Amino acid sequence: MMGKEYHMGLVNFDHGKLQAVLDAITFLRAQGLVMSVGQYRVIDAKTRLPVGIRCRVGQWTVLEPELDDIFDGCELAWRKIIPSVSSPECLRAVRTIDAAEDAGGVTLSEVTPPSEIGDPFEGLVGLGETIDAIRNVADAVTAYGRDALESLHMTFLGNPGVGKTELAHRMAQYYRKQGVIEGGLHKYSASDLICEHVGSAPRLMSRAFDEAAGGILFIDEAYALVQGRGNEFGTESVNTMVECMDDRRHDVIVIAAGYPSEMEQFLAANPGLRDRFGFQMDIKDYTPHQLGSIYRQFANAKNFELEDSLDDEALAAHCGRMMGSKGFAGARTMRKVFNESVLAAASRHPQGRFIDTNDLDKALSKLSGNSTTSGVVGFA
Repeated sequence: MMGKEYHMGLVNFDHGKLQAVLDAITFLRAQGLVMSVGQYRVIDAKTRLPVGIRCRVGQWTVLEPELDDIFDGCELAWRKIIPSVSSPECLRAVRTIDAAEDAGGVTLSEVTPPSEIGDPFEGLVGLGETIDAIRNVADAVTAYGRDALESLHMTFLGNPGVGKTELAHRMAQYYRKQGVIEGGLHKYSASDLICEHVGSAPRLMSRAFDEAAGGILFIDEAYALVQGRGNEFGTESVNTMVECMDDRRHDVIVIAAGYPSEMEQFLAANPGLRDRFGFQMDIKDYTPHQLGSIYRQFANAKNFELEDSLDDEALAAHCGRMMGSKGFAGARTMRKVFNESVLAAASRHPQGRFIDTNDLDKALSKLSGNSTTSGVVGFA
């Protein structure tokens, strides 16, 4: 297998460029670059955002100048990490980068320090009941202490694109503000926790708990631990997970996320697993009106004005057309619809940031017939 190398860096920029920097990271991830991101700090009127990158051995000489172009107007500083000889901090950084392998778009909530956050849940659409439940748990811990509840572990059950990962990021920020946790969110996929060597899976799972100490261990698509090839190693991993959920329950909060039907199989994989989760969060699918609200949020975030005829009812009717289409994934699909709307708008009226009904219809028609997109850059 081709070797890997790791680089940690700081992106320095004027704070007004924060969203542009996040868009650049989202673009890089979409092209297949494994890239982690931390929380920004403002020092001497400059915003500094820590990032980590994994690439092929020898690829960095080509990649580094391309990064300079993509992060236009930013100052970049890099250092190479050699895992075999690095400090424990560097080894943790390597694991953080590896854990970002399947990460999607980066959001403002992920990089904002707790000290600058108002209500972390502000702007989330259609998650009111779940957010209330998350707040109630924090209120109980604040009032009576963490040991008043037997388990803070949770399952997030929901279909693709309903906001499970984003909700977990917001929850981590809220729980830090409330003093429930001291650390942050540590995201892993099932593939990070399974290795096809006897005895390796328990070590990977135990290490994940160590790295999430004081915070939240978020396991995305957790059901994959017990599916497909290597199931015996997944079972090893789940058995270790059950033990750690007991032994580390006052130190680590586990969130296991996935689709409802597949998660039922996961919870049945070990007799004690289901009981280790104190709370089940059922995240509902978006309604057409909520999809319209999400589309409008994307437009507002990019300073695009919508045609007057695209009021809430019209957006609901248009965006609702995507429901049930091949590859439909809630908010992720709405992001694609908005991006295609921007492309349509640029070809018709490039003089201003304005989207009309024709632009939106063109985007919906294209995505209804072609639910996948591709892109190639030099470092893919």
